[in-house]
Amino acid sequence: MTLLQQEEDFFSSLIKAILKLKQITTLTDIQKKAFKEIESEANLVIVAPSGAGKSLIAELIVLRSTLYERKKDGGGNSTTRDYPNKKQNNESPSQKSIFLVPLRALAEEKTKDFLTTYKPFKLKVHLSMSDVDFNEEEILNSEIIISTYERFKVILNRIPQLLDFVENVVVDEFHLLGNKSRGETLETLLTHLVGKVRLVLLSATIANPAEIASWLHAKLLLSEKRLVPLEYTIITTLTPENEIKKIIRENVRAQAQMLIFSGTRKKAEENAKEYADFIARQCYQFSKTFDRTEIQDYLERLALPKETPGNALIYELAQKGTAFHHAGLSREAKKAIEDLFKRKKIQVLFCTETLGAGVNLPAREVIILDTRRWNNEWLSRNIFHQIAGRAGRPGYDDYGKCTIFTSDQREKNAIIKRFWTRENKLKFDVVKSQITTLTTLEKMVIGVIYTSKPTFKELIEILGRSYFNFREENERKGKSGRAFFELLLRGKTTPEPFEELFQNLERKFQLENLQIVDQFEGENFQRITFRDGQEIVMLFLKGGIINCNCNGSKILCKHAFLVMQKMPRELRKKIFYKNYAILDRLVAEGYLKEIPGKRLTTTTKGTIMAELNVSKERFEMLRDWLIYTLQRKKPTITSLLIECLKKQPNLEEEIFGDNREFLQPIYEHIILRRDFKAILRKNELFEGDLFRVEMRLREFIAGLIPLAEFLGLLSLKERFEQLAFLLTDAIFNNQ
Repeated sequence: MTLLQQEEDFFSSLIKAILKLKQITTLTDIQKKAFKEIESEANLVIVAPSGAGKSLIAELIVLRSTLYERKKDGGGNSTTRDYPNKKQNNESPSQKSIFLVPLRALAEEKTKDFLTTYKPFKLKVHLSMSDVDFNEEEILNSEIIISTYERFKVILNRIPQLLDFVENVVVDEFHLLGNKSRGETLETLLTHLVGKVRLVLLSATIANPAEIASWLHAKLLLSEKRLVPLEYTIITTLTPENEIKKIIRENVRAQAQMLIFSGTRKKAEENAKEYADFIARQCYQFSKTFDRTEIQDYLERLALPKETPGNALIYELAQKGTAFHHAGLSREAKKAIEDLFKRKKIQVLFCTETLGAGVNLPAREVIILDTRRWNNEWLSRNIFHQIAGRAGRPGYDDYGKCTIFTSDQREKNAIIKRFWTRENKLKFDVVKSQITTLTTLEKMVIGVIYTSKPTFKELIEILGRSYFNFREENERKGKSGRAFFELLLRGKTTPEPFEELFQNLERKFQLENLQIVDQFEGENFQRITFRDGQEIVMLFLKGGIINCNCNGSKILCKHAFLVMQKMPRELRKKIFYKNYAILDRLVAEGYLKEIPGKRLTTTTKGTIMAELNVSKERFEMLRDWLIYTLQRKKPTITSLLIECLKKQPNLEEEIFGDNREFLQPIYEHIILRRDFKAILRKNELFEGDLFRVEMRLREFIAGLIPLAEFLGLLSLKERFEQLAFLLTDAIFNNQ
């Protein structure tokens, strides 16, 4: 029997075993399309509705790879496939696959699934979510690593050789590539990985999957078929209470569960309390699975503390067949609610959009009470359809139903226009690159150099693989971005003549409809006004720095290019270098340096910035804060804690508005070492909120320790270390 036949027989046997473990008898449309690709080495972009079985495809790829390599090597060392940009190295204890998800809850759920569902395979699974569970030996000896995007980036920074032993990287919810706060990190990660590993990307909601697939040289597997058809209804009413009760009654009577989404956590809690008694009456009368005593016993066994504000309400509501679910709850409370819902003890769950991207809790019907968020911004189309997609339980329902409530006809028309096309098809958001400014490009450059230590040529090649460049090249109709990147990165020291590279950039822009209509010269600035088609755009030049108010690229727009094009050569060169020569500036400012072999690497300063994962502006602000504020104040541990909390970015404006309201609770918990639960009761805080603020504060302070040492502020470094220890001890030992 040939090796190919052996591998095919192994795969066939494995598939049968896995489908039996998962109790699957029929493959879905997307699974059938993907089946023959599981054994290939091709990158895959898989887009299908929620509940269509995308995760199983990724799991089969990971299991096949892991178990076949284990079998081939007799359980010993594994080998890696021949990827063109990958070092071949057989010294790692095991070949690896990575599962990346956006949320801790999803990571924990995926870890549990691998360890329980696939228990017969005795998989070596490692969950890495923070410095507390960072264990290099465990990571190197694992077969499957499960983490978030941001955490895996940290792992690669600390163990760059790990990538030599990674074969597959699965990225769930990859549409977050277009998310303002997380997209830049995910793009940097994918840019680094493409060509070195097999990429498998999963999403239910995206408008431009073919573009993403083309960028990653991946095969696109697309299906619009849901296992359970979904019906939408929009109800216009000023008093939705009666309609909501009617829908609740119908579902409980039919032994079906419901999810009701609100725009804010406060509304989710208030709605749960408002409808609780009505839901309890329906459960007592119609539900075959509702059992108040069983729910009470379950919560007692779980030992979920009753005395905290959120938990006390959960105890009360759960025994009436309902509950609420949002980010403020502790992980234990959320897990309890999710488990009770899966057991059909909770019939109606009131929640926020965070559940839309969280664990899978299918129900027969979904009600969306708010299509706008707390700040009156529309829900993103992707989130909206993720929420609606929870409706319809495979194996139970002939159809799922999503009911949307609105107050007037005008808003109803706006909802239809936003979330559906004229052909009545679902409308999704286009995923765009979040490398949109010189600041984000600069941060990406430092991150790439920190991880890869490339030559200049290799750096150009890596950045050329970015989604940012892919979209830019599409706009340039396929023309290379080499001149663009070489000028932006190296500037003065690029081997090619500046003028030749600069003039090559003209192909990037469409200047035909661009006209300068006015120029004004003030005392120390110039203002140039353009007519750009039907739009009026103004560009300001002050002290050699260019600022343009256009909606185009904030890295280098056509208005800035035209202004420089009309300058004398030497002035053009000077202005361009001052604004755009990223590498020259980063080297001059001490973030980067060249090492033997003409390789670029980060200095100590650049390394600290990369590990903090902040922009250069943010890094320099933190540096000045340490030198000119903290060092001069010579703060005590208490005052240092307060200063750090004030300096940390706010967690969520909807919830807090300002971190300062956490000053007293955190002071009492970390410094005075008072009981965590008592602090929650006293300040009427949710456990999840205080925990997240303290965790982020701990990570922030841990990042400041090497910065203080680099600056020679040793007494401040010692205080940061003491504070980090106190936070770690309080967070993990006193809850």
